Amino acid sequence: VLIKKKINRFRTWIGYSYSKNDFEFPDLQMGQFPGNFDQRHVLSWSGSYKYKQFQFSLGWQYATGKPFSTPSSFQNDEVFYAEQNNARLGNYHKLDASAFYDFYLDASNKVKARIGASIINLYNRDNQLDKSFVIDEDINGNDTLFEQINVGLGITPNFVFRVYF
Repeated sequence: VLIKKKINRFRTWIGYSYSKNDFEFPDLQMGQFPGNFDQRHVLSWSGSYKYKQFQFSLGWQYATGKPFSTPSSFQNDEVFYAEQNNARLGNYHKLDASAFYDFYLDASNKVKARIGASIINLYNRDNQLDKSFVIDEDINGNDTLFEQINVGLGITPNFVFRVYF
């Protein structure tokens, strides 16, 4: 579902998607299980305001966590897992913001430029993107199962200078 609205200099849209991606492989396990990219709910909102040569924008995204498989045991450098994709990562959300200024580089207004800045993940949330498990030696030399979590970018500033000709 997508809803867009423009009111004078303000534009906004909100989008929502629901998806269910279940797999069934009888040779792997009995019954169905969620696919690796099964993100049931994704909600996005974006708003922008344009005033003369300036444009300001905000964007927020929320999504439920993706599935992963939890380990049940490990032995001889091999990890054994419980049921396929039997757990989910935490929910994901972030807020992004940007500001741009458009201007001309020449007197004839033929070469346009844009300068601006944006901040990704404005409130610096640690969003889990993936989780895996590896066997390695701990500080005592014993084999230990370690959890590896990949997280998205923290607060990330970006700067842009663009020329249109």
